[in-house]
Amino acid sequence: MAEQDGKSNDTVMIGDRRFDIEGARANSVRGIGVLWGFGSAGELREAGADRIVASPAELGECLVDCRAA
Repeated sequence: MAEQDGKSNDTVMIGDRRFDIEGARANSVRGIGVLWGFGSAGELREAGADRIVASPAELGECLVDCRAA
């Protein structure tokens, strides 16, 4: 992120497993869990996902919301 001059409040990690969410938290970025991969809602919730979405359309809406926040 620093190499690309990114800012943590402008960045989100999107993933389907706890490792993705844990990576987001370790790097101080928001983590969005998606339910169309290998992980479960429980796994993502326990890992601390900021949001969990069930479809690509919902992800798109979430990204718009994240950008406004």
